[in-house]
Amino acid sequence: MKQKSIDKTFVIKVAKSTKKYSVPETRTVRLRNKRGNAKRPSFQSNRAWITAADYQKHWKKIEWLYPGVIPVGYVSFIFGPPSSYKSTLGAQIVACVTLGVPWPDESPGLETPGQIVWVETEGNQSLNQERFHKLGIPLDQIIFPQPSEGEFRLDNQKDMNTLQETIAEVRPKLVLIDSLSGGISTGSQSKTLARVFRELRQLAKRFNVAFVIIHHTRKLPASSRKRDYELNDMRGASELGQFARSVLGLDEPDSQGARGHIRIRHLKCNFAPRRPNIGMRISNGVPVFDKEPPVPPGAETMLSRAMDELPRWLEDGPKPSTWIKQNCESSGISYGIAKKAKVLLNIQKEKIGKHWFWKLPDA
Repeated sequence: MKQKSIDKTFVIKVAKSTKKYSVPETRTVRLRNKRGNAKRPSFQSNRAWITAADYQKHWKKIEWLYPGVIPVGYVSFIFGPPSSYKSTLGAQIVACVTLGVPWPDESPGLETPGQIVWVETEGNQSLNQERFHKLGIPLDQIIFPQPSEGEFRLDNQKDMNTLQETIAEVRPKLVLIDSLSGGISTGSQSKTLARVFRELRQLAKRFNVAFVIIHHTRKLPASSRKRDYELNDMRGASELGQFARSVLGLDEPDSQGARGHIRIRHLKCNFAPRRPNIGMRISNGVPVFDKEPPVPPGAETMLSRAMDELPRWLEDGPKPSTWIKQNCESSGISYGIAKKAKVLLNIQKEKIGKHWFWKLPDA
């Protein structure tokens, strides 16, 4: 079969179009010399990989602002539900940086105190001034980046440029943002939260400064408020908990018995063992720390409550399982604990129509 010839004009056209592309020069990296000794490849070679020896030249040992809790050059978080004194803890950390006083867990303070940059996104400047005065923080050590208009917006590129310029000029020891979600427009939070967080991580690394971000828990109905908040309870993108290098969680586990006693839990640290939980009380607007944090009601206590409540709920007749579950949530009793109490009390479960009911044992 005779092969069809290619049109000469088409060949010339293809040849001209390939002229604008150039093949990059590559250099073969010899991993061993003639004696058999390993050679260290150079970063300048055009290859898609490096060795651990290459990386070692650029690797720096982890530095700590707050030993074991707040690393320098990375982003850390303080998060918790409303009214858990997150900003008060943030102000205390600022006092530690600017005054050199001991840290909340009584670790020795900084030998050389320094300035901090406070990014206020919720319009609480007056309240912050009161906190600073009560803690004795020198006001000339606190720098506020000037927003383009009104409150500082993390999703506003002008404000972010201002923050970068401020850090470059001041060279602070700490940048504290209160809060992350407060600086992002409500309608675009889900789209921009992760992007803004990535920009903040880059700033922390570029200027080798510790970032602490105050953040909120995701919204939960009042009937299902939790006592033990975890990383996945942070509001917004899952990237926050994943890429934050250290996270402090605040909660109030025994809100009935010890009102105002906050528990500080070190939920995550990539570079060191997590620190033990500590407690925090507020006295005249100033945080007071102790090494005996409040403890949430134990399973046995909750079990005894469930064993007291179930007979009372069922005394006037069987109740649907869904009704029992709703009552458990409103009473602060785990449904799993209620099922254990059901077994211990010999409460029966039967199907009536399409639904399951709980009822007291027959006399």
